[in-house]
Amino acid sequence: MFGKQGWCLLTNPSSLVARVFQAMYYPLRTFLDVELGSNPSYAWRSVFEAQDVVKIGARYRVGSELLEDLFVLRDVELIRSIPLPLTPEVDTLFWDFDAYGGYSVKSVYRAL
Repeated sequence: MFGKQGWCLLTNPSSLVARVFQAMYYPLRTFLDVELGSNPSYAWRSVFEAQDVVKIGARYRVGSELLEDLFVLRDVELIRSIPLPLTPEVDTLFWDFDAYGGYSVKSVYRAL
């Protein structure tokens, strides 16, 4: 269930919860690159524990190609700097274990 919250931090970074967590725990990183840190809240510790589950199925779609190595920030930033035509499928995050690309607890359960 906390994996769903982690997925929301990735896919909806402008939400109030995502902005608060980002300001407190990972101001210069993404949810997938962050470490636990010192003196975390109970809520953050719970969401952080689900980080590995989110890493299993999170993928970037860049055009028709997939960025399998999502977790190396340097590479992601390099790829994002390449000018691509603006289409809806460019640089979108999707869940690899669901036919529609949406995160669900059921798809995680089946994947694990």
